[in-house]
Amino acid sequence: MPTTLITGSSTGLGLAMAHRLVADGWRVAVNSRSADRADAAVRSLGGSDHAVAVVGDVADPATAEHVVAQAVDHLGALDLLVNNAGIAEEAPSTELRLDEWTRILSTNLLGAFVCAREAGIHMLSRGGGTIINVGSMWANLGMPQRASYATSKHGLHGLTAMLTREWEARGVRTVTIDPGYIQTTMAASVQGGGNEELERRTPMGRLGTPEEVAATVAFLARSPHLSGTSLPVDGGWLAYGGW
Repeated sequence: MPTTLITGSSTGLGLAMAHRLVADGWRVAVNSRSADRADAAVRSLGGSDHAVAVVGDVADPATAEHVVAQAVDHLGALDLLVNNAGIAEEAPSTELRLDEWTRILSTNLLGAFVCAREAGIHMLSRGGGTIINVGSMWANLGMPQRASYATSKHGLHGLTAMLTREWEARGVRTVTIDPGYIQTTMAASVQGGGNEELERRTPMGRLGTPEEVAATVAFLARSPHLSGTSLPVDGGWLAYGGW
């Protein structure tokens, strides 16, 4: 049975990914900062035969290392890491506090790097594995009042490219997905303007669903020649520009 660690997977996109991969026959390590949320997610996935809880905030490097180590210990091996944990902000750059900048970058980029490094060490020793970084369409566009969030997602593109160059020849591939506006709590907290305006700007005419993003993760998990690139999951927003 293939195994995966999905960071930030007790709610939203991460939980949808966990459900999809469990349905596809994977065993999942669910990660959350909250033990209660992680345990609830495990129960929703069918219990310990399908999932295990791994608690910790990946924004802290030592904790991120421990999260990966726990996942490997509980699962026995790690075939796939999904760097999904992420937080967002909305503030004019002139008013963005440095502690808020650091908070966003620590979760979205530093945490992703540490988890990838630790998972990569394990995967390289086994001769293979896959890392999927969850970026954002804002890694491809400029958007006012998203300085720290967009910068962290741009950074994931760079991380994906560099890890591909270092590890691909040794069997570990890395890829990024860039969701657009998806029906999640986090998206609602930063989107502004209401869903009708966002739907108008999206060529598909609607927001995406967590299940659609999860389907993309499942596709990438079984696509061995896709590596070192980013795949938009945005309903056509980038093609249109959103304006």
